[in-house]
Amino acid sequence: EGGKVRGFKSVLQIAHEAWTKQRKQIEELADKNAERTRRALAGLALGTALAPLDRNLVQAAVDAVKASFDPEYGGFGSPAREFRGPKFPTPPRLALLQHEAQRHKAKELDDMVARTLDHMARGGIYDQLGGGFHRYSTERTWTVPHFEKMLYDNAQLCEIYAEAYQTRENPQYRRVLEQTLAFIAREMTAPEGGFYSALDADAQGEEGRFYVWTKKEIDAALTDADKSRTALFQRVYGLEGEPNFESRYHILTLPRPLAEQAQALKWTEEQLDARLAPLRHTLFEARAKRPRPFLDTKILTAWNGQMIAGLAVAGRVLNDKQSIDRAVRAADFVLKTMRTDKGRLLRTYGAAPGQKAEARLNAYLDDYAFFVHGLLCLHDATKEKRWLDEAKRLTDLMVQLFGDEKRGGFFYTSHDHEALFARGKEQYDGAQPSSNSMAARNLVRLWQKTGQERYAQLAEQTFQALVGPLKEEPGSLTALADALALYLDDKAAKQK
Repeated sequence: EGGKVRGFKSVLQIAHEAWTKQRKQIEELADKNAERTRRALAGLALGTALAPLDRNLVQAAVDAVKASFDPEYGGFGSPAREFRGPKFPTPPRLALLQHEAQRHKAKELDDMVARTLDHMARGGIYDQLGGGFHRYSTERTWTVPHFEKMLYDNAQLCEIYAEAYQTRENPQYRRVLEQTLAFIAREMTAPEGGFYSALDADAQGEEGRFYVWTKKEIDAALTDADKSRTALFQRVYGLEGEPNFESRYHILTLPRPLAEQAQALKWTEEQLDARLAPLRHTLFEARAKRPRPFLDTKILTAWNGQMIAGLAVAGRVLNDKQSIDRAVRAADFVLKTMRTDKGRLLRTYGAAPGQKAEARLNAYLDDYAFFVHGLLCLHDATKEKRWLDEAKRLTDLMVQLFGDEKRGGFFYTSHDHEALFARGKEQYDGAQPSSNSMAARNLVRLWQKTGQERYAQLAEQTFQALVGPLKEEPGSLTALADALALYLDDKAAKQK
């Protein structure tokens, strides 16, 4: 008004006048926009033309990931921005490269995964004292993280590191796995057997204060330790130089690989680690006395499914019965506590203020998809039929509740959820696979395990429903491409 921004009162008056005088046109426009939104959410925005389900789609996703790969420090980013942070682990991308490397003996892809895992394991994104991974790195080298720890990140990275250890038998990967599994058992496991959701980044009002050290704090904590061993520890973990966080704090990292430092000392990697372990424990005990970050004690079915998978895969690879037992206990907890009398999953378990803990809210697609993934990994690890039976039962229920009979794929909300403006379908893979990508992978795995063609048909319908987005943005649907590769390879093998 008069060259100035309109006030809220004026905007309301204009809206009222338009609604009074042009109501029919506004309603018609609203209907058109609603239909456009519904089509977009249903996965039709990027074209509905059927495309062949072939390896070209998988290769396009691999090529997109390769194009974003940081050749120096691993991980993914923008070459145009010189791979500046933030830099996320993005396990779905690593899984695609890792699985394609295994399927086709592709050394280039295997090396990309190894470079990423090596630098992450040495960086500040990994908690060198307590195990477990922080949310992401704020810069290129994985040194300075955002200090939040998420259950689903650690769950997926347990799978990735376990599979990498199975291929390479790198002692560093085993250490990372064992320390991360110990962190989950110690800090993220509820007495009931399920897993908590997250640890906050802040403590004492500061980002990362629980995890970082001043030089004075390090010297005080290690004052009783052998001086030569203390000097070795500080050299190995990069504590001799200038602070690497906010100009006053040290984040423990491994500037050089442990194996390389051991070789220079004429020790084995295991011998060097054994000398460092007591000092790590001393610092860990000193850190444990600090005010702790806030722990989000929600137990979510979806994230618990991912952690069950991580434990089962790691336990199988490491021949670690304790990890498998923890996965079994968590799966039993979900099945007994987070399921209705009619067999439907519930979303979350926890206590509201002043109330006792209980499970509530109808589960969403990701709860079914990720929990079934965990059950299938448990079946791999134990060979117990009950896990496969539960996976089949819940998958069949998922198809009934979430399936799109007309276009294929799955809606995020069930058919009898609270009515929404539009029912969407998760398409894109980011920090974790989309629920449709995971559902598709589960269907392929059930086809492999049972030989029942209906699972193959449902998987193909899901791929076909999302082939438009996969073709248009292959680098954003890497978990779907990985599942498609599994399907195509198995289909080709069966036709021979």
